[in-house]
Amino acid sequence: MLENVAELGISIQLDGETVVAAAGETVLHVARRAGRAIPTLCHVEGLDTPDSCLLCVVEVAGTLVPSCSLKPLAGMQVATHGPRIKQARQAAMQLLLSEHQGECRAPCELACPVGWDIAEFEQMFPLQPLRAMRQAFDALALPTTLGQVCDAPCHRACRRGELDRYLDIRSTHAQLPLGDLEFAPLPQGPKVLVAGGGPTGLAAAQRLLQLGYQPIVFEREAQLGGSLRRLLSNPASLNADLQALQRLGVQWQTGLAVTGPQLVQWLGAEFAGAIVAVGASELTALRADVRLVIVANAGLHGTPIRRVALGRTAAEQLDRQLRQSERSLAPIRLRYQDLSPHERLQLLRPESTSAQPERHLSPTDEAKLCLACGCAQHSACQLNDVAAQLHVPPARIPGERRPLQRDASHPLVVLESHKCVLCQACVAVSEGELSITGRGFASRPAAAFGLPLGGALSDAAALRAAAVCPTRAFALHPGIERVVND
Repeated sequence: MLENVAELGISIQLDGETVVAAAGETVLHVARRAGRAIPTLCHVEGLDTPDSCLLCVVEVAGTLVPSCSLKPLAGMQVATHGPRIKQARQAAMQLLLSEHQGECRAPCELACPVGWDIAEFEQMFPLQPLRAMRQAFDALALPTTLGQVCDAPCHRACRRGELDRYLDIRSTHAQLPLGDLEFAPLPQGPKVLVAGGGPTGLAAAQRLLQLGYQPIVFEREAQLGGSLRRLLSNPASLNADLQALQRLGVQWQTGLAVTGPQLVQWLGAEFAGAIVAVGASELTALRADVRLVIVANAGLHGTPIRRVALGRTAAEQLDRQLRQSERSLAPIRLRYQDLSPHERLQLLRPESTSAQPERHLSPTDEAKLCLACGCAQHSACQLNDVAAQLHVPPARIPGERRPLQRDASHPLVVLESHKCVLCQACVAVSEGELSITGRGFASRPAAAFGLPLGGALSDAAALRAAAVCPTRAFALHPGIERVVND
């Protein structure tokens, strides 16, 4: 008869390796302590939560069992990975994604070629303008110039346009006083040559600095900017952007064109790698060199913002080649599906907006019109992380879904129960102030007696719920979350 290892400390077999479980441990504890990566959403250390997500399944004697509730028994043989386990975890995640009615990224961010988190910028700007300015500069490289010449796909995607008018995002970052930014010295890493001082090369240089390199830009013309100078009636914005890049640490030499033989010589002696952003045909023979990324015909790749995106991508590609690392896991991007007119109205939140706002507002007042679309903490979402690790696409299973329900009555937190996957962690930390109400797709966390959160949930319980929620169904109000919990 098998004895309980939690009491006697008898060893078990974990993927063929002998391990000993300590008192009170579950198989999930033992496996993680032994270095096994087992995903889970419903398990929160120290809390008594149900094994509801089924992502942590392991195989014992041919049966798949949730490891977060499985107590080790002497002689137990546990497999933590394998095709059958992987398939079961992927199926469980697909169901969770279908139940999670959320939107990871704002429509404006998805429309931006560089993937700039515009909603974060807009929410941060009225509260911490210098920090918001740095966020825009770090993403766009040439923010005030792009404010003059960008074709602004974000404007066309702005959800606020469905209510009255889109936010004038481009005009906001066109007016940023970049001279107010201060830059701390960056570590001087390996040197990288960037041939071409147009928007592609400059964006590549900035991204290389962010990745820990020391880029030096070579431009054959007497001035940097390339095609941008032909688009601008006044170069003041470009000069401001260039000065900010220089203060950041980007170095350049103008009036010097890089030839193929020079590049070969310098790659072997002085530079760890190179990005060619001039479309020089004589360099095509060097494409096989892993220290080189050629952006062929860089000046012909569409609009200025797309050229900036091209430069950032080239820098990241070269970084992977030099470090011999794989591309990082791409985050999933869930979108709201098949919304009813009433649900779309909830997203627009007309109760918090003024009708027909003025067209010409200050950047601060313009930013206050943002509807805070998307998830403020998508980069910290456990659901997103685990889905990416399991390589589960965001395709939804057809059928019934959770209706959009948003309770913003509490001064600190927002509950969007359509994002909930019923892990019940919020209930466990609320000390009786929350419970699960309803059945099926109507199930959701709620305060006692169906009261709004603002009238029934203490500040302490609200903050605890937001801290443990794995899907951001419970979250701080956007303006608070983007500044405090970034």
